[in-house]
Amino acid sequence: MKKRFMPTVVAFIILVILVIYANYFETEEILLPGAQKPVQIVDLSQDAVQSITWLGNEDKNLKLIFEKDKAPMIAAPSSYRADKSEAEGVLRHLVELKSEMVVSENSADFEQYGINASSTKVIISGVKGDIELSIGSKSEVGGSYYLTKKGENKVYLVAGYIKGSFDKKLENLRDKRFFAESFTDIAKISYENGDDKVELENSSSNSTEWKMVKPFSYNANNVLIADLISKIEGLSINRFIEDRADDLEIYELNKPTLRIELTDKNGVKRFVKAGTMSGTETFVTVDDESVHGVSTMEISALRYNTNDFREKFIPVLPLSEATLVELTDASGTVQVTKSDGNWLYNDSKIENDTLKDLFTGLSRAEVKRYDELKDLASRKLENKSKCKKIRIKSEKEDTVLYLGELQGINMWICNETECIEISTDVDRVFNRAIDKIRTSEPAH
Repeated sequence: MKKRFMPTVVAFIILVILVIYANYFETEEILLPGAQKPVQIVDLSQDAVQSITWLGNEDKNLKLIFEKDKAPMIAAPSSYRADKSEAEGVLRHLVELKSEMVVSENSADFEQYGINASSTKVIISGVKGDIELSIGSKSEVGGSYYLTKKGENKVYLVAGYIKGSFDKKLENLRDKRFFAESFTDIAKISYENGDDKVELENSSSNSTEWKMVKPFSYNANNVLIADLISKIEGLSINRFIEDRADDLEIYELNKPTLRIELTDKNGVKRFVKAGTMSGTETFVTVDDESVHGVSTMEISALRYNTNDFREKFIPVLPLSEATLVELTDASGTVQVTKSDGNWLYNDSKIENDTLKDLFTGLSRAEVKRYDELKDLASRKLENKSKCKKIRIKSEKEDTVLYLGELQGINMWICNETECIEISTDVDRVFNRAIDKIRTSEPAH
């Protein structure tokens, strides 16, 4: 038994050693017959690359630079912000480039591979010096390309995707954002879209409560304004046109169809001006110097009218400020007055909840749209004496709302200055409140 056990132990130990060796030492890929091991062409890490220069393409001496802890920049043909994702993508593709095979170990003639003095070249500069790569013609099979490395006589065959990294143009690498910085602490907005001219202010510490100060004084639509700021911050260039335009008038930017100015709490101003359209693009400037094409759809998304900026709730006084509430329907008028903190109807105290539901319903009713005081007949508001009416009075204000007839799921109401389209929920809130007051018993 003992004699049989020892060989088994020895065999097991040998097996363990072989497994360890195979996993930790024999890690190279097993190649198919005739296949070659891929060769790492650029012996640099991404962090070690300082610049990439393109020679021989449409943009002569196009140069991209990389500095630690800084965003990539374009250094030639002029200084521009680079598109971070585009720049880092090119860098990664070039640094990680491997050959599919070595076509020739010692070629005396690169011309047969489409590589000559006029070929597109990429120079990758790093701490160890420069690595110059030239790309040639496309191989007849597989869609791969021939490539050489300066200082070597080898000819490599590389995957076809790398051709895009050699064909980069200035417009491909430029940052297409108008604004690289984030918009924080915006305090004022001056907005002009045709005849609509609006000024908005935000004096709150949390930057979310906006007021319309011109042409009228209203609470503003905070959601719309936040969306507007976000859209401007992310405004992108569709086509680069002129970095230094001599004449803004030819783009109609001397009299823009849209002008938006943002001012932050430190007084820093940023603006967007939109001029004429050309096809699917609109000419835009953000500095009165450069002019670029932006998708007209993107600009259209920035266009609003004055009422769009208004808060989408009925402008009524809060219950806490009211001193008198009158509700009128076809049966007559009920009047509730406030005295010593109590609400009185026919000199009897009523429950606060009787009016609370009315004010809550009014304050939460979302406005569909605002309009001028017109077309009263079609809105069932031409004869105000026959309309339901809500009057809310405080020490400083006296507000009257007239309710038109129901029109499907919506209805129109009006005050002395404008018409407001709103959900028919307001009519139900009104009916419930006036019935509750008429049938209420004195509170104890």
